[in-house]
Amino acid sequence: MLARHTVRGSEAAAEKFAEAIALDPKFAAALSGLVDARMLAAERRHDDLAAERKRQLPLLDGAREIDPNCGSAYVARAIWGDGDVTTQETDFRRGLELD
Repeated sequence: MLARHTVRGSEAAAEKFAEAIALDPKFAAALSGLVDARMLAAERRHDDLAAERKRQLPLLDGAREIDPNCGSAYVARAIWGDGDVTTQETDFRRGLELD
């Protein structure tokens, strides 16, 4: 659903990630997937990404606290975070290394 890169697909994916988190609140990859889905939906709707980022990025911190080796959390932070290019590259490399 998320791979469709549409609002509808992203919102449906967010629902599935939320269901997975409800079943297992310590499912770090589902937390990062939820952020990806919500941010992609917001981007496609042309929402204020800075405001959405402020709401969603703490979930990535939570995912990395649960599982410091959650590669998808690093990749999501690289994509959606507001860090500089060096930080983004570091996160991408770490995420890909872990995945």
